[in-house]
Amino acid sequence: MRIIHAVASFYPVIGGIENVVLNIAKAQARMGHEVRVITSKYGSEGRPACEFLEDIGVIRLKTLDVRPPNVSIPLFVPRHLLRWADVIQGYSQNSFFAYVICKEAKGSGKLVSFYYLGVDYYKHHPRLWIRLLGYPYQRWLTKRVSRIADIHLVPNVLDMRILRTKYGVFPVLVPHGIDEKYRTLPSLAEFFRRKYAIDRHLRIVAYVGRVHSTKGVDLLIEAFAAVKERLPDTLLVIAGKEDPRYASYCRRLAEQLGLRNRVLFLGFVSEEDKIGLIDASEVVVIPSRHRGESYSLVLEESRSRGKPVIVTRVGILPFRVNDGVDGFVVPPEDPTSLSEALISVLENPLKPPPPPDIATWPEIAKKLLSIYEQHLAR
Repeated sequence: MRIIHAVASFYPVIGGIENVVLNIAKAQARMGHEVRVITSKYGSEGRPACEFLEDIGVIRLKTLDVRPPNVSIPLFVPRHLLRWADVIQGYSQNSFFAYVICKEAKGSGKLVSFYYLGVDYYKHHPRLWIRLLGYPYQRWLTKRVSRIADIHLVPNVLDMRILRTKYGVFPVLVPHGIDEKYRTLPSLAEFFRRKYAIDRHLRIVAYVGRVHSTKGVDLLIEAFAAVKERLPDTLLVIAGKEDPRYASYCRRLAEQLGLRNRVLFLGFVSEEDKIGLIDASEVVVIPSRHRGESYSLVLEESRSRGKPVIVTRVGILPFRVNDGVDGFVVPPEDPTSLSEALISVLENPLKPPPPPDIATWPEIAKKLLSIYEQHLAR
């Protein structure tokens, strides 16, 4: 099969949607399919306009740059490539870039599949101007995406419910996957502690993800100050690609709160180090303030390693944690509630039940291929 993935930003950009596309594309290519990714040049300065990453062909288009990149407008659409493809898979109903590519493909009679992520979340955005301007844009574009897509995909039941009730769309539930290493590797806790010279007597609270203002790392640091006062044998470890300005703010905040030796920033880490951090931790925290949280890979990755997870009540997160069973759900922007949940899980460790089968990326890729084949056969 010849498959094109259309996404506004892609590797080397690191983020949730970029990782999803990369993992699905890699899995499909390894199965012998011809896979291309059409994306913008955002975040890929210095890389060629066309290149192969393993067996994935990447085509980076010039765009009329608007921030965020989702709103960028491609200045050229490779129609010859769209005519070559069997399926065009678009990502994010908020992406004008992906919509333009998929609309052109639809006009060429191609099968168009679209992955919806965080439907209508601007309606609940904390910034007034985004609610006033962003939400009408979301509604407008989601309606147009729903008209051109032959296949509608969602990663969670919340997006499924909104699409059914507000847009008359009946999507297929396709969750994100995890790397097979999360199923197969033995515990890497000791390896991680040795590599980063972490005293084995210190109990670790882990954050894994982008260090960005939407992710609430400052909230976690503020909450951890109260944890450290109550439980001095604890260490907060923060791993993930850093937004320089926000990361500097978080470091200053840790200093001001007297946490110089109790908050460790690792920056971007390898997959093995990420697994090691999760294994070595007592609890993983997702303190997000991002209303568009539509899945959170870290939550599934932590579950697969048997760790409790504390999340904030935003997006899909509260629907995916059994409060008091496999973690805790706390209000967003509330460091007091977060510190209380952390103290509770550290003093009275939770023993999460074995997680349900969590699909790997090759399994998700196979499911998508099956969906494509069913539609192509009609």
